[in-house]
Amino acid sequence: MGLLDSIRKLVAGTLWGDVTPALPVPAPLPLDARLQAIAALLDYVAKIEFSVDNSPAPPRRFRIRRQNLLDEWPDDMKDMVFPTIAVEPGDVAIIARGLTNSIDESTVDQFGLGTAVLPLHEHQERIVLHVWATTRFQRAAIVAGLEGALDPDEEMSGVRLVLPNYFGQVARFTLEGNQRVDDPDSARRRRTARLIVRMEVDVCRLVNVEELPPEGATTEIEVVTKGDPTPVTPLDPPVVP
Repeated sequence: MGLLDSIRKLVAGTLWGDVTPALPVPAPLPLDARLQAIAALLDYVAKIEFSVDNSPAPPRRFRIRRQNLLDEWPDDMKDMVFPTIAVEPGDVAIIARGLTNSIDESTVDQFGLGTAVLPLHEHQERIVLHVWATTRFQRAAIVAGLEGALDPDEEMSGVRLVLPNYFGQVARFTLEGNQRVDDPDSARRRRTARLIVRMEVDVCRLVNVEELPPEGATTEIEVVTKGDPTPVTPLDPPVVP
């Protein structure tokens, strides 16, 4: 059974997904909750239309190509095409779900027969959206566009994005601050800004489950008494002739 067999003797307690009869352990996803959430955010940013001042002509509208939205610092600055946004890691907090976890019963059999999603804890992180632009007007347009896109709905502050490749979980992003950075590179057509965003997403895994009988259900058992072969339920007292 893979992982369960390898750790069963090392871990005290009952392992999640350890069912009878034994079933293959669901394969882990290639990306964790953090990277899944960041990918969803960058997909969302790729759809934002920005508007840059082009006086006296009308404002010029543009979008940032998805290939220029990076989930980490680029390997080589020379390969960057502006405008570009890269995500920088920040302070992380792991928020436990109480004394013990419990499966999400609404996901039973949804991602595989005999499985359910088990939320483990909440990942909170203050990520940084590092913006590179060629002019101060382009930088201002990107910052303004991101500020609006990170607070689009009426129900609550921030934006909530569904993660279709991560059990349909919802990641939450809230803008907490921004900073425009001017340094000697600004004169080289490299204008930058940094937006601080709180990211919150539940870390989950898929586990095997066993379905228990509904609460209150009874199983009929044949109780045969001397001289009376009539089956009765355990709730009925046996009839003694």
